[in-house]
Amino acid sequence: MNDFAYQKQHSKNNFYANYFGLFLIFLTFGCLHKNHKSPFFFLFPGFSTEDSIPSSPPPSTITIIPTVQWNSPDTSYVSSNAGAVNYQDVHWSSNVSGDFSLRLNATNCTDGTVIAQGSVVKSTAMTQRVQADDGTNPLAAGANRMILCVQKPQTQTQLAKKEFEITRDDTPPSSLSFTPGTGIYGLAPPDITITCSDLGGSGCYKIAYRIGGSDPGISFDGIPDANSTLYTNQFSVPDGASTQVKAIAVDVAGNVGSVSAASNYTVNTAHPTITINSISSLYLKASAGVSTLKFLSNMAGTFSIKKGSSANCVGGTVLASGPISANTLKTTGLTSTMFSPDGNYTVHVCVAASVTGNIGYTTYTITKDSVIPTITSINPPFGTMNLSVNQRYFTFQFDEDMDVNFNSTPGVANFTDPTLVGSSGMSLPGTKGEWLDARTYRVDLKSKLPELYLFDLSIVPFRDKAGNNTASAVRRFGTAANPDPIRISDTGQTDCSDSAGNTLPDCINSGQDGETAGAFSGLQLPAPLNATYPSDIVSLDTRTGLVWKTCLEGFTWTGSTCVQTCPQDQRWDGTVCTGVTGYPYKNWTDSWKECNMLNASNSGNGFAGKTTWRLPYLSEYYTILNYGGNTGNDAIPEAFFPGLLRNNYQRYWTGTLTASINATTVTGTIVSLSNGPIDPANPVTYYSGGAWAVSVFGGVTQPGPDKMKYVSDYSFFPYNYTAQCVAD
Repeated sequence: MNDFAYQKQHSKNNFYANYFGLFLIFLTFGCLHKNHKSPFFFLFPGFSTEDSIPSSPPPSTITIIPTVQWNSPDTSYVSSNAGAVNYQDVHWSSNVSGDFSLRLNATNCTDGTVIAQGSVVKSTAMTQRVQADDGTNPLAAGANRMILCVQKPQTQTQLAKKEFEITRDDTPPSSLSFTPGTGIYGLAPPDITITCSDLGGSGCYKIAYRIGGSDPGISFDGIPDANSTLYTNQFSVPDGASTQVKAIAVDVAGNVGSVSAASNYTVNTAHPTITINSISSLYLKASAGVSTLKFLSNMAGTFSIKKGSSANCVGGTVLASGPISANTLKTTGLTSTMFSPDGNYTVHVCVAASVTGNIGYTTYTITKDSVIPTITSINPPFGTMNLSVNQRYFTFQFDEDMDVNFNSTPGVANFTDPTLVGSSGMSLPGTKGEWLDARTYRVDLKSKLPELYLFDLSIVPFRDKAGNNTASAVRRFGTAANPDPIRISDTGQTDCSDSAGNTLPDCINSGQDGETAGAFSGLQLPAPLNATYPSDIVSLDTRTGLVWKTCLEGFTWTGSTCVQTCPQDQRWDGTVCTGVTGYPYKNWTDSWKECNMLNASNSGNGFAGKTTWRLPYLSEYYTILNYGGNTGNDAIPEAFFPGLLRNNYQRYWTGTLTASINATTVTGTIVSLSNGPIDPANPVTYYSGGAWAVSVFGGVTQPGPDKMKYVSDYSFFPYNYTAQCVAD
């Protein structure tokens, strides 16, 4: 090492030695102090302590105030109960370093019970856990005052503090209440609120509820179980059902209370629906009038039948009342005495539901009518004489609406003496009565009337909608002779006679039937007329268009002839043979009735599809009689009417009556059928004491129409009467 280098190194060593010596001196002086006098402080560049002064004057003065930075609630709640909030973690930091202590029930940083202590580094996050009951320093029930203190390490001088409160609450929520509570609700489903009461000090935290009757559940932190609903706002329960609601609450300290008692809600805002099953009558007459009402309600309750009630069945007069079961037919009767005076009444059928009291109702109108209806007109006018036999329709007009569901069978009355006092009546079941409207009734006789016939047409009883019957609707009429022209048929007679009864060699210029040729009969052999009714056998006359029933009533077609269905004095009623004296022989009245009944055969379509069956007129018989036979009793030809009764001088009624008759000799006054009655304006001259009949021998007789047989002065054997039937 050269001198320069040595001197340089020596100077450097001296510098370090001097510097270190000064440092020791200053350091020694700083440590020498007695009686707790403050030592000297020296400023060393680059060195800093808490109590040092700046190495150089700061550009400005900053004062640091020790502070506790608090990151927890000022008030919190804990519980010592298992499953509750058993502790509270308090989170804090300090802006200065030092010691800290957490004091229970303290008033400052020098008293109370220290439950936690240690050191804190400034700006370092700290957490202290406060147990409700740590086994050593348990919190008292209720509010507990706590102080967190930050102090100087050596002197424990308070630098900063934070006061807060922790409440110990070991009491679960004491009660839950529902508003509105248990009840029946018919107007609307209730909006339910739940309130909670807690006596432990922390207060209710959360409420959970469950609908349906099962218990709800909730955890200490207020989370409901999977089957429960957290209560946040009012809620409703289902309509049309009975529902149980239960609730459970937890307080802020995490104490879970008991499940509440169930609150039961029966909600049904529906009103009963009333269905009327039937009303026997909407009209009541003055006396003995009863309207039977049958109805249903879809809800059980109490029914009332009212008149004069306003909407929703308010007010009015109760006519009937009582309990009613759901969907069970209820029957009650309303009588005419309940309604006065005559007029229209609105009837309310009301039901109050047994559960909610909600009212359901329906209405209908019932009419009280005590006025007897009258016939205002008849067409043709009653009393008409010389009436056409083609008069099928008779129309009756009434002064009020009638019961169109009530029909009677038209009938006729035949007079039994010239004074027109005595009469015998019969119904005509083959006729038809129909209502054209509520005030117009029409009788359809279906077939032509007998000719030269005085009769009373009887349609009784008519009645109005209330059941009031009219007076007997009997009106008198008389018919003229049949005006329809008849086509002449050949009688079948081929020989002619002189005045002495001797047979002439020929009939030229004789003017007798044998001279007429070519007007052959149009009768056809027995056959079905309508394919729909193949068993209905008829004999069709193609010249006149008349359809003759091949077999007599009471006889059956075998395929080749007609045979009697039942034994003598019995009649087939459609099911069995029943006793009828004399049958198949009968008087004129019963003969007409039986022919008329054919119109009702085949469900109203008529025998062989014809609905104009009647007794043939005398003039119509002359279109089928044949005098060319050899046996004498086959004027009604056997070929066309096989099996016809002809073995005992049988007679066949016609629809032609006489003008008068001698009651002693039973002989009629012969008048021209074409002339009609002697005096068409005088009903007495219409008295028909007899009706023409045709013999199987071709002659005509004229006994009283009530005869079923007649004993001749020339024979001890009776002449039995029956009838053939013809249709137009």
